[in-house]
This record gives sequence, structure tokens and C-alpha cells, in this order.
Amino acid sequence: MINILFDIIVKLLIILFLFSSCSDDDSDDTVFSYFEQFRIKSLSSTAEFLFVFNRDTNTSRTEIYSMDRNGEGVTRIAYTEEHHFIMGVDPVRRYLVCSRSEEDTNDNGELDDWDRRSLWIIDLITKNEVRLTDLENHC
Repeated sequence: MINILFDIIVKLLIILFLFSSCSDDDSDDTVFSYFEQFRIKSLSSTAEFLFVFNRDTNTSRTEIYSMDRNGEGVTRIAYTEEHHFIMGVDPVRRYLVCSRSEEDTNDNGELDDWDRRSLWIIDLITKNEVRLTDLENHC
């Protein structure tokens, strides 16, 4: 088991190196772009409930999760640095609507329930994220 994990880690490091060396300048834009596409995962075919939780962030910042009707198959959907709030998904399970905080507007040093938020729509297929409101609207 340890050998398999080691092999996976080595392969990921090689991929990181290859992507970082593809850039013509000294920036890390290529690596960031590569990992940015993994910010949002698609819903599994068994997912029936969406919720926000901070179980993987080790902060008050919450991410979006899904699970099946039996409370199993808990899957993290969002891998971001934002704090997510109430959301919904369309009937064909392509679009997710959520409100989220991106800035520490209450100056307590972290993203949490007391920060101003904006409304977003996320395409779970293309992974495009579009802001629908600005922070001044505080949705």
C-alpha cells in the first residue's frame, strides 16, 4: 500500500514539474491553471443532498458536499478558498447556485458566516463560475 502511494506521489510531482516547466516566463500560471480546473467536481449519479461543511478546511470556512439518500457517499464538490452558504441545483443537475464569501469583510482574519457574500452560478459540466451579484448586494 505504501509503495502504491509513493508511486502516485512521485508521478504527481513529475506532472507538476512538467507543467511548471512549460511556461516561457518565471510565473506559475501554467501550474495554477492546471489545478484551477479541479476547483469544482461534478455531482455523482447517486448524490441527492447538498450541504456545506468545514470538515476538510480546518477553519470556519465551509465547502460544498453531496451525499446519497442513505447518508453515504459523502463527496466534496468544491475545492476553493471561498466560504460557501445556501445553494441549490437545477433539475438536470448541471447548474449549482450558491452564495459565497471571498473576502474577510468583518476583519476577523478568516472567511466565515459574518462576511459579506455574493451570489454565484456554477456550471458543473464546464466548471465555469459566474458571479451574479457583487459584495455590495450581500445576498
